[in-house]
Amino acid sequence: MKSNLSLQGGFISRRLLIWLIIIFIVLAALVAVCFYYPRILPIRKVVIHGNLNSVQQNRAQAFIKPFLSSGFLGIKVGAIQKKLEKISGVSKVEVRRIWPNKLIISISNQRPIAVWNQDQLITKYGEIVLGNEGVNFKVLPRFYGPDNSQIQVLDYYQQMSLILSPLNLMITEISLSSSQLWQIKLSNRMQIKLGRQFVLDRLSRFVTFYPKLLLKSGGFPKIVDLRYAHGMAVSW
Repeated sequence: MKSNLSLQGGFISRRLLIWLIIIFIVLAALVAVCFYYPRILPIRKVVIHGNLNSVQQNRAQAFIKPFLSSGFLGIKVGAIQKKLEKISGVSKVEVRRIWPNKLIISISNQRPIAVWNQDQLITKYGEIVLGNEGVNFKVLPRFYGPDNSQIQVLDYYQQMSLILSPLNLMITEISLSSSQLWQIKLSNRMQIKLGRQFVLDRLSRFVTFYPKLLLKSGGFPKIVDLRYAHGMAVSW
């Protein structure tokens, strides 16, 4: 009796295995057909999530369109992601396929706040933004510094802007040299040299004496050198 059950169980197991192999072969064939003939399983809907401006929206659509002809299975998700990350202001892209015909794209849009080293852009978090389409460089402050120092420069920019706020002057350029020397330019075209140490304290001292400089000269100084322990050098 036990032997008959064992034989019957073995027969069922073999039959199940055969069916599984057949199903696998059929599915593999279907996938191959859909992969090589994209029209069988095309992308019918593309959804883009993200607060994009009109320029970014147009660029995103133009970048995505050529990939759609590959169909659902053949579409290159990684290539789309890399392409979209080149759009100015975009910091992160996620591309997902939703069965059977949908493409979901999530874009994190970070507006650049400054130009970094002539030709790059950075966000308020110090992230380097790839691409520069549609960005007006002329209206953004300029940041300069050694490689990988953008976080430090951004931090000092924010602190210095707060110190200068009582004077209603904005920083249009801030630079950190390779020898760690700080220098800024203001919205009234004034250049301020701050040196290496006590940079924020020196700038606070400048804010305190700035009204007296105006009263004394009757105009804006061109250069203010604060690299002195108890004074400053001023050039008109």
